[in-house]
Amino acid sequence: MLEARIRSFPDALFDSSMTRSSLPSCRTVVRRGADADRRANPARLLCLLALLAAGAGLLACAGADAGPAPGTDAPQAADADARTADALPDPSRGGRPPWLQPPARPAHGVVFVDVTVVPMDGSGPRPGQTVRVERDRIVAIDDVDSARIPEKATVVDGRGRYLMPGLADMHVHLLDAGHLLLYVATGVTTVRNMWGWIGTLRLRKAIDDGERLGPRIVSTGAILDGKPPIWPGSTVADTPEAARAAVALTAASGFEQVKVYNRLQRAAYDAVIEAAAAHDLPVVGHVPDRVGIAHALAQRQRSVEHLSGYIAALSDTLASETADGDDPPDRDDAGDDDNPHALQVLQRRMVAQARGDQPLVARIGRDARKRLARLTRDAGTWNVPTLIVTERFFTGGDARRALLQAPAMRYVEPRLRAAWAAEGDFRAPEFDDAARDLMMRWMPVRKAMTRALVDAGAPILVGTDAPNPLVVPGFAIHDELALLVDAGLTPRQVLTAATRDAARFLGEDDDWGTVRVGQRADLLLLDADPLADVAHVGPTHQVGVLVAGRWLTRDALRVRLDALAARHARRPFAPPVANDTLD
Repeated sequence: MLEARIRSFPDALFDSSMTRSSLPSCRTVVRRGADADRRANPARLLCLLALLAAGAGLLACAGADAGPAPGTDAPQAADADARTADALPDPSRGGRPPWLQPPARPAHGVVFVDVTVVPMDGSGPRPGQTVRVERDRIVAIDDVDSARIPEKATVVDGRGRYLMPGLADMHVHLLDAGHLLLYVATGVTTVRNMWGWIGTLRLRKAIDDGERLGPRIVSTGAILDGKPPIWPGSTVADTPEAARAAVALTAASGFEQVKVYNRLQRAAYDAVIEAAAAHDLPVVGHVPDRVGIAHALAQRQRSVEHLSGYIAALSDTLASETADGDDPPDRDDAGDDDNPHALQVLQRRMVAQARGDQPLVARIGRDARKRLARLTRDAGTWNVPTLIVTERFFTGGDARRALLQAPAMRYVEPRLRAAWAAEGDFRAPEFDDAARDLMMRWMPVRKAMTRALVDAGAPILVGTDAPNPLVVPGFAIHDELALLVDAGLTPRQVLTAATRDAARFLGEDDDWGTVRVGQRADLLLLDADPLADVAHVGPTHQVGVLVAGRWLTRDALRVRLDALAARHARRPFAPPVANDTLD
């Protein structure tokens, strides 16, 4: 039925200026998939989701790296239970789902009285403070005994509670507008979207203008990849000239960063670096196969995602031990038309290297990690390890099935859950549970590399790569925090990376990321000390979230989440989120 609806879309839809970069390739994926293979391939399912959204006159993009996918059918207040209808804003306001409408800012501000401030500025907790917020700014922080509280302000009891900055998930893909609620409800007040489209800019404006509840959005433009690209809808930059033009378009469109991907040739990559510098845009993303981590660091790529390049380099140190003889992809040949899946060659080698009794982290040794970490520090390059996406991607068997039944799954749109449950993934087509188990043996290496970077003084950020398989938007950042602690970082180091350092990476640390006067009012109120245990930052310990000066208690957020879950339960085959067009 879905394929039939796609086939019925007019060709003009796929040629529209809003969707010309992504939808032709995505339509090809869907139609070829319908003709050749009826199985529930995740990439194909997500392409279907994207095209259905586009068919409603909205914008989405293909695959796990996708743009916002608003939809067409708003749940009405009458459809929700009485408690939800009473607690949420009027659904007639703006014609959007009530759980996506932001609450009004208190006219006389919000005051947190007698709270312990955890400023995340390098200093320690400060008990007995009163923090006053007006509109979207912190305007005063005083001792409780001397603080002035406006007569009509919204007063929040801070006794026995802790106030810290909101979290930043610095690697996400905004696939569905319902995800915006999931981020706010879990304390994420800033996201960096890693594949942006025109709809991303409209979504950001709606949030900034107070028309939509959501985290602040920073975004790259479209992925820049070689030919053929790994993901449908990427911008192909197969020559230096094409690379420079793509960077110019990214800058002119209003995106903040340029994202590079696996199959860029070295000449095109170098052209991206040069052009981005001319436009004052940082280059972020994967380390392309032909480039390698050493050259990416020499070119001072601003951020590296998923430790890409590092793991390949560490695997190179074991190449002589490879059991099945696979060689690493040649930097001059990797990713050409005859080898479109150089990553799979590396993965096969990593599986072979993981066999045996001696742990990989011991076989590789510390020296290789320390050398890479020192090079990274000297280059000024940041890393976003995204440990959670690797762990979830290679989780199989009963553990995978258990994750699909986790409580947070009720907030994920059914079509995306179906994609996550599908067997196989084009990025690892040969992987059975045994191969997944062997790839999981590389997790200690990833953690050790992360720890080496931090020990060397090379900065990291916290990101999840949601909504890749089993990585639930918002909720996954708390899994990532725990994995970073498990890698050997302290709670303070992890939370600094998720707050102040995220702002510092963007050059915005004067504006947000700490609790001090003049900063943006993105705050979490917790019932336990976050510096004692990162689990205390999780949703069960959140008393409430202040996003851009709008106060949402835990109960208010739960009502919104229940409404979203009810929509998914009532309409498992509904298009993405309702009445979300920003035209």
